Amino acid sequence: MRSSRGPSSRTASGRSPPPERSPNTTLDHTPAPIYWLLQSSKKNYALWIYYHRLDKDILFKALLNYVEPKIRKEEARLGELRSQKAALGPAAKGAKKIDKDIDRQMIVDLRRMLSGAAGGT
Repeated sequence: MRSSRGPSSRTASGRSPPPERSPNTTLDHTPAPIYWLLQSSKKNYALWIYYHRLDKDILFKALLNYVEPKIRKEEARLGELRSQKAALGPAAKGAKKIDKDIDRQMIVDLRRMLSGAAGGT
């Protein structure tokens, strides 16, 4: 018996619908990658940790190879902004913009992330 709505999607395309798949697999049925997000409290810096490469030292490696260099870079940038501000003087036209850039620095947030991940407070 044929439906009055027309042919089914299976007969119209000549193929059967794709099989159901688990949300934990990719389209080719391999295990889906799992990542953990580690981010600072203000969410302005984040690291993705690949679960399948997880080992006992991964957190230490991440802090040593990514967070600490970022802190050094931001501290250097902060020093540069402060020297620019000192060269301009407090009443200069660009001093307010430099003050805003200094206030937006993520150094404090990165240090909190570093101390929290290392087990400090």
